[in-house]
Amino acid sequence: VGPGRQLVEEELHDLLAGLDVQVEGAVHEFE
Repeated sequence: VGPGRQLVEEELHDLLAGLDVQVEGAVHEFE
């Protein structure tokens, strides 16, 4: 695995974490 791919995986992980937070916030708004 090259360093470029590891960077992409880390960025994807951060993106997914951010999406999880946004989804949870939206769910709480609808409750």
